Amino acid sequence: MSRTNRILAATDFSERAEAAVSRAAMLAADNNATLELLHVIYDLPLTRASRVLATLPDGLENQIMKPVSEHLEKLAGDLRKRHGISVETSIVTGRPAAAIAEHTDDSSSTPDLIVIGPHRKAMLRNAIMGTTAQNLVRTAPCNTLVVKNKPKTEYQRVLVPVDFSDHARQAVIEALNIAPKANIHIEHVFEVPYEHYALYGAIAEDAAESVRSAAEQQAREDMDAFMERLAPEIGERKVQAEVHPGYPAADIDRRAEELDAELIVMGAFGQSDITYALLGSVTVSVMLNTPRDLLAIRA
Repeated sequence: MSRTNRILAATDFSERAEAAVSRAAMLAADNNATLELLHVIYDLPLTRASRVLATLPDGLENQIMKPVSEHLEKLAGDLRKRHGISVETSIVTGRPAAAIAEHTDDSSSTPDLIVIGPHRKAMLRNAIMGTTAQNLVRTAPCNTLVVKNKPKTEYQRVLVPVDFSDHARQAVIEALNIAPKANIHIEHVFEVPYEHYALYGAIAEDAAESVRSAAEQQAREDMDAFMERLAPEIGERKVQAEVHPGYPAADIDRRAEELDAELIVMGAFGQSDITYALLGSVTVSVMLNTPRDLLAIRA
């Protein structure tokens, strides 16, 4: 099981980011890890930025930057005292997702985990360009935790949707790692072939039921084999595994609500755009719509 030695938490000093920083600090304390606080100064397009900066009095840009740096360092100091952890600070400029990913690539110490808050409610821009969280999990060199709720305790209940792939196996391992005291619920949502024909009465109910039974039996066999592969990593941990029919993107958050899970852990982000499009679409849908924290596992 991988160890978390270094965590990067991105903050824009908002309430959304405050929850992410708090969770990152808790995880750093639990893992005896170093926490890096990163603030991205949003970079305007070059021509526009040049015109704006040209109108500023000499020294005013530094007057803006210095308080930002001091505020970030104060936040770091508070976390050091409260959690007894090592905290570093960095400030970069650029578009948030790209700047964070570039910083982790250029940094002498690449993080094992990136922690960020949820996206802003800017629907048109998000539809065209994607959210910071969505873009970051696509480009970051490590796992990304999107924190949507202010943490009160360590994670107690974690849902891990799986498709029995290597990505899914890694997601379970990472769930065990990030939530060492939690109950882990492994779920596989399987789609029933020709189910829509039964809904419209196009095929006989007994034929439809035979298909459902066969699909469920196959899912249970696949789950048994999957759990057998995971047995060495699970050990004595509290882990439940279930299968049920449905549609993954729609049913995952509903199941998380039933379990009162604080965290959903999902895999399926690969290095290529094709992998991202085919495997990551369900993860993206859940990430954008769930009110729960979500850990996206990098392939």
